[in-house]
Amino acid sequence: MAERMDHVAQLGPTLEDIAWHKSGIFKPGAPAFSVIQEAGPSEVLRRRAAERNTDLTFVSPSDNLPVNKKVLSAPVQRLNCSLAIQLASGFLQLKASEILNADDISKGINNFSWAGRFEVIDKGSSRWFLDGAHNTLSLEQVAEWFSENIHAADTPK
Repeated sequence: MAERMDHVAQLGPTLEDIAWHKSGIFKPGAPAFSVIQEAGPSEVLRRRAAERNTDLTFVSPSDNLPVNKKVLSAPVQRLNCSLAIQLASGFLQLKASEILNADDISKGINNFSWAGRFEVIDKGSSRWFLDGAHNTLSLEQVAEWFSENIHAADTPK
């Protein structure tokens, strides 16, 4: 398990240890968000949220994301995007009593860029698939992304 996790020296060797440390950011009265977790880490996060008087929401991939095959080409990016939307929506509602609308979400996704993360570069007749995967879990995600997107090279650009 440790080979798929980062920062085990600082956070501990188990997912539950890592969840406990990361939930240290929970603040009383402030909403908290996490992607869906395995049972052990989920329980740790729920307990810490209760201890800190925090409302915790687990976010799953949204079915309402706009179509953007470049940005949302990997399942983990759909999940990350869904979490980011929940965070931004929660912040706007709490601080400005505003609602994030579909146009805002679409603009955000279409303007998103993360060099070296699920990145495809077309240069002349070459197509490069780049990713800075650095542990077993991220390598598995990149392999899935690559295998699902390599055939896109056969279609016109």
